[in-house]
Amino acid sequence: MFTMPKQQRAISQPINTDDPADVGALTMNGNEGLVHNLATSVLNVPGILRLEPRLNDVIGRIDPARLLASSQPKAPAGLSVQTFGSLTDVTVDVALSSARQALAAAEHIQNTLRSVIIEHGREPGRIVVNVLAIEHH
Repeated sequence: MFTMPKQQRAISQPINTDDPADVGALTMNGNEGLVHNLATSVLNVPGILRLEPRLNDVIGRIDPARLLASSQPKAPAGLSVQTFGSLTDVTVDVALSSARQALAAAEHIQNTLRSVIIEHGREPGRIVVNVLAIEHH
């Protein structure tokens, strides 16, 4: 059975930052700073306390097989990036300060991420913002 190398995937095959091998494909395609810039941009939005990990993020980070699988940079917990050709989808999970309205924060994050994706020469696709916690600060 022939398997296409990750850096030569067909457009319909997504690259997911949750898979260490796929992160390598994302970096090989010249987007090494994209994931970092997306995370930094989210954390700079007023009222965002942190990226909020889900259970899958935590389990994936403590699995010894995954830790040994790759030394490539990995997206921080709470951020998932998938690319389809030049199209980039982002899902981000955040904790929000109670001082900020969730809808306003989510719209701000979406607009910010859209700008970062465009700055990296990519086309914004679906940008999903999940507010998983609201904390009094």
